[in-house]
Amino acid sequence: MFKLFRSFAAFVLLMPLIVVPSHAEGPLQISLNHAKVFRISQPAGTVIVGDPRILAATIDDLQTLVLTGKAYGSTNLIVLDQDGQPLLDEVVVVQTNEDATVQIITPDGPKRMACSTICEPINDES
Repeated sequence: MFKLFRSFAAFVLLMPLIVVPSHAEGPLQISLNHAKVFRISQPAGTVIVGDPRILAATIDDLQTLVLTGKAYGSTNLIVLDQDGQPLLDEVVVVQTNEDATVQIITPDGPKRMACSTICEPINDES
């Protein structure tokens, strides 16, 4: 019984050191027309972007990616190591500053638009 208590106590003390996967924190968010440096733990062999119209990914070095938001919406980003094993599989949301959005009431319901130099629909369903 004492061994069980001691193991449980050690687990509770070490719990703050357990690393939670980043996808548990929600999707990675990038602003439209902005770049974000993203570092990975091991050298990348292949980088796959689900929808390259939304996100561009370039490899700066084997462990540094530069992600650039190209259009509003969401897509996924997959990074494989040199042996084809997955290192990362994340949802990426490209968004704008909420201060630059407008809502238009249409017969089909309200539509949100993101506006910088021009206004574009926000795809809230992705």
